[in-house]
Amino acid sequence: MDQSQKPKNLIGLNKILQKENLDYYEGCNEYLITQAHHYIANESYWSPGISLELFGKALEHSWNFSAFESEKLVAFARLVTDYATFAYLGDVFVMAEYRGKGIGKNLMQLIFSREEVRYMRRIILATSDAHQLYEKYGFAPLKNPSIMMEIFRPAEELYKA
Repeated sequence: MDQSQKPKNLIGLNKILQKENLDYYEGCNEYLITQAHHYIANESYWSPGISLELFGKALEHSWNFSAFESEKLVAFARLVTDYATFAYLGDVFVMAEYRGKGIGKNLMQLIFSREEVRYMRRIILATSDAHQLYEKYGFAPLKNPSIMMEIFRPAEELYKA
């Protein structure tokens, strides 16, 4: 699609799929950052209170996937990746009024259909409530958790107002 034919707020995003009444994109722009930030900072359990500036920096250094109905963001996910061997899947959400319609599944299928992703040796994620969804895409508990370590800093401590 010619960039000039896109809704103004979606210029700079690369449309990769149209399914039903939604357009799926990859990429990042200021509009996506502000729309996704609103959900992450105000409704997510994993990054409540994160600043727009910090969240924007995270997205600018990630491979972002989104679904829009016209100019309304309805779903989002991002990969923090080297684009070859490793990725962390994070900030996955579908807006409440769109859940149960297969949009999250469409987004996961889109991500996992990308050639770069198909050859990655390790893809990890953290979830407290969507294990069954991610199992459908090959995710499982860590094979050998004793080799994994983390530095964990609770969002509530980092992003205090």
